[in-house]
Amino acid sequence: MSNIIVWGFCGKTNNIIDELRANKHLDIFTISDHPSADLNIISCFKRRFSFPKKSSFEVSKMESFFLEFKELYSRHWYPKKMSNQKYREIFTNYIHYFWNLLESRKISTVIFSNIPHEGPDFILYHLAKYKNVKTLIFYQSLFENRVFLSETLDFLDNQLVKTTELHKKSPQQEIEYKVDKTIESVGCWFYMRRMKISNNLAPIQLYRNSRRHFKKNAFLLLKILFAEIAHFFHYHMTNKDSLSLKDSDYVYFPLHLQPELTTAVLGGVYVDQILALKKLRELLPENIKIVVKENPFQSSFKRPLGYYFELKKIKNLLLVPMSYNSIDLIYNSKGVATITGTCGWEAINMNKPALVFGKAWYCKLKGVYNYNSEIERREFLKFETENYNVRENTIEFVKNYTIPGIVDPAYIKIYKDFKPIENIRCLVEVITNNIK
Repeated sequence: MSNIIVWGFCGKTNNIIDELRANKHLDIFTISDHPSADLNIISCFKRRFSFPKKSSFEVSKMESFFLEFKELYSRHWYPKKMSNQKYREIFTNYIHYFWNLLESRKISTVIFSNIPHEGPDFILYHLAKYKNVKTLIFYQSLFENRVFLSETLDFLDNQLVKTTELHKKSPQQEIEYKVDKTIESVGCWFYMRRMKISNNLAPIQLYRNSRRHFKKNAFLLLKILFAEIAHFFHYHMTNKDSLSLKDSDYVYFPLHLQPELTTAVLGGVYVDQILALKKLRELLPENIKIVVKENPFQSSFKRPLGYYFELKKIKNLLLVPMSYNSIDLIYNSKGVATITGTCGWEAINMNKPALVFGKAWYCKLKGVYNYNSEIERREFLKFETENYNVRENTIEFVKNYTIPGIVDPAYIKIYKDFKPIENIRCLVEVITNNIK
């Protein structure tokens, strides 16, 4: 009998939980939005979540993760604010709750349907690692019906679980088709298609979004609306830089949407993107500009007043309007720098080098350089434009390090042949083959 905790598999993928429960060799504790979940995932984020008792665990051993937890957990309470003391109290309570759970149920494996990035799941992951409990982390890829599986959060150290012989049976032609289709999507990703850049309408759209989320609290509605309007004007006061694409030597750095796991978990200290930009400025020759563009989905959260002024203090940095086309900015650049963004993979598809500060899924592909390696930093600075054989290298990577399946319901829309029963069968088989 294997005792496991399953975090996630929400919405259209939660039937996976039913299938796992049907396995008589598994004793499962579920944290999900599934109707029969042992712990409802929404209630887990509530400030008044009930914690039964303290555990024997020494909380100070998790101290190094407190600031990351605070960054992740804050997203659930915006625009409300909590004191540092309150964050610490909640942090401590989660530690005791999950340690008791791991101990009392003698857990051998913890499974996450996505990279832990909400706060409580982040604590559960690190407690499991401290206790030498196996972890399995799914992460949906951009390639239709393909998902990554890792045993740790560190993709840079080749911790992705290699595809089993069973799942290598995916025909080569099928893998090639999926990679080619994804390459064709460069510049028009499905999650960006609903965004039409119309700066004049931004406050109106933000009002609609605010009303939907805060319609029960007029004060919060007004608070967030005023914050968004202030952010809107602050941004447009500072992004007046213009750029002649063909006559400029520059490295392109598109800002990440925050808060998101791409920076908060996979970015490490570079969750602070201004820090990454300062490091980039120190690295680049003085005559090479840094061109920055804001993410069109970004709200005032994680962009306090003064953020863009601080950004503009960096020498030879241009903050261009969102109306600039990202593909044009990549194509005319000497290279791209990012924390973990898809723009890095887009860059090497256009034969431009990419510098990554975090743990990007594509970090081992040719043409991608890791900022934390002095040797690779020097290689990036050569700004060599060459054929990086992205298609061939990506096909090999997808074949070796992804499995068929969808764990994020948002990605069902890009796979017209999605079959729920087949999806469940495949993912459950992978899970049962990899648990202790």
